[in-house]
Amino acid sequence: EEKMRAVNSFLPYAQGNMDEIYGYKIDKERTIAHNEKMKTYRPGGDGCKIYLQNNTSILVRKSGTEPIMRYFIDSQHEEVLNDLKDKLSQYAQDCGGSIIG
Repeated sequence: EEKMRAVNSFLPYAQGNMDEIYGYKIDKERTIAHNEKMKTYRPGGDGCKIYLQNNTSILVRKSGTEPIMRYFIDSQHEEVLNDLKDKLSQYAQDCGGSIIG
């Protein structure tokens, strides 16, 4: 339940209701299109993907086998990757989780 609440907190970003995440502009069109397409594969879903305007993406999902939230960051910019990793790790800790690798 807790991991689903943590994942669901990212839904407003994935649904196009927010302009930025952690100071980075969201590519709303691409984000909304991707998440709508994913609904056809996994109705109800278990996560969301957020595309940023700097060719970076963030995938946040709950684990299907463990009581954890997973996040994946894909970026061409090492400084953006490290910044988002730090911020998402802090968010996970603030939710009562711990960071693994």
